[in-house]
Amino acid sequence: MTTQVNNVKSDFNLIRPETSNHTNVGPRDFKNYFNQGYGWCGFISIIILSIFTSALQLLPTFWLSYWLTKDKIEQKKKIYPLIFTGLVLFFTLISFARAMALFKVILTSMSTMLRKVTDRVLRAKIVFFDSNPIGRILTRFTKDVVIFDLIFPLQSLMFINGILRSLTVVITIAVINPYVLIPAAIIGVLMVIILKMGHRLMADASRMDSLEREPVHNTFSMMITGLVSCRV
Repeated sequence: MTTQVNNVKSDFNLIRPETSNHTNVGPRDFKNYFNQGYGWCGFISIIILSIFTSALQLLPTFWLSYWLTKDKIEQKKKIYPLIFTGLVLFFTLISFARAMALFKVILTSMSTMLRKVTDRVLRAKIVFFDSNPIGRILTRFTKDVVIFDLIFPLQSLMFINGILRSLTVVITIAVINPYVLIPAAIIGVLMVIILKMGHRLMADASRMDSLEREPVHNTFSMMITGLVSCRV
């Protein structure tokens, strides 16, 4: 009889422990994310600006090498340093424009997603709030907002800069010595393998961080509610 009562109580327990579900972020997820903002127009604009910025990064180097091929009398002309300075300034302006475009696209998509998620949570059934503690909901909201508003734009900019800068450096060196492409390809394969190995560890660490923050938010919300009740 006691066992049956315990089974009935466990069946009516609305708050369930969180479970882990390992999934990979694919092209469809990025497509859905960018569609929340400017869509394919914003994504293609970022790609074009990134490629154009990488090409501009090579121009001062090639111009400097062309400048050094001239004789000493020709090198003293003012036109060469002026063009070199103009290329550097133009590269700086395009890099700033690319960063602003990337931040604009990402933050617009994030604002649309957050508005939709907030609307769905506010219109959810009462069972959702009974089965999910307030700390769990606050943890998801606060962590997702911080990641997409602060971490994701900066990390995306650093990722694009790192990839394109590596490509420009490899291309510049490969023009002089094509055999550099062999170790570059090996290093690229090793980087992909290391990222795949560390992906699950990073996901588990992020999940453990959310689980550890949940009791803190629960306790804080109960304290606030208790203070209001005491004042009333």
